Amino acid sequence: MKDNLANLGQLLADDKESLAKRFRALFTLRNIICPESIDAIGKVLINDESDLLKHECAYCMGQMKDPYAIPYLVDTIKDEKQHPMVRHESGEALGAIGRHTDEILSLLQKYSKHHVRELSETCDLALDRLKWYNESNGDKNPESSSPYNAVDPTPSYPDSMPLKELESIFLDENKSLFERYRALFTLRNIGTPEAVAVICEGFFGSPSDSALFKHEVAFVLGQMQSLDSVEALTRKLADLEENEIVRHECAEALGSIGKSEIIRKYLDDKSRIVKESCQVALDMADYVNDESQFDFLSNKAD
Repeated sequence: MKDNLANLGQLLADDKESLAKRFRALFTLRNIICPESIDAIGKVLINDESDLLKHECAYCMGQMKDPYAIPYLVDTIKDEKQHPMVRHESGEALGAIGRHTDEILSLLQKYSKHHVRELSETCDLALDRLKWYNESNGDKNPESSSPYNAVDPTPSYPDSMPLKELESIFLDENKSLFERYRALFTLRNIGTPEAVAVICEGFFGSPSDSALFKHEVAFVLGQMQSLDSVEALTRKLADLEENEIVRHECAEALGSIGKSEIIRKYLDDKSRIVKESCQVALDMADYVNDESQFDFLSNKAD
């Protein structure tokens, strides 16, 4: 096992390898929860040149839910040189791990007032999530209820909630992101074509709507892998005025649906994050279209 972990860690850290192979190594390490795997991921989170890969490292640490990862995530949030996407994902990971220490709460409160909107909104969400579960609501709506085996940034509402009510909350830009996210994950859990159509509407609100919110819309559509979302995802990927964190997530969602022909058009995108996302998305699409050619590949995550 130790030799296997070491080999995976070396592959993950090797910037001469393709991003696709490095992502596969990361997803494998994510499923081996121990200090050695977290150290391998943390090294890349702190030091790598690829913001896309570092963002995925932070996400995986949150999904692992091991407090051993907390120092890496804290250092990343504090580092003003890190890309906002990487710092936002580190804040979300702290919320997912769920430790309510004074240090964590103080850190999240500090950065909830940060001038970078994606970071401040993420820290607000993490604080709301910690508060919600700390009030024992987690017993009423456990994380294990997610049909996608993922730790979501917020809990969902009951699936029995009327679709129109969920739509109203989801599209209301005056509601808190915590409420809108809850509606989003409930719509995802419902999973009907009507629910997918409502989720797609989340891309096309006012110009001032949250990029973080739209990026989560794309991520959820990638989880659902619905062909009904392809048109909306393609429109957003093509929107060069859109925030790159939204476009990158659209590319990866299209990869999870297997739409190679759409993704290839953006392999030379001016945004490095979008370009690298398309490289990874093509690998995902190849897997979706022919699983037999892969010896290992875990599910893609936010």
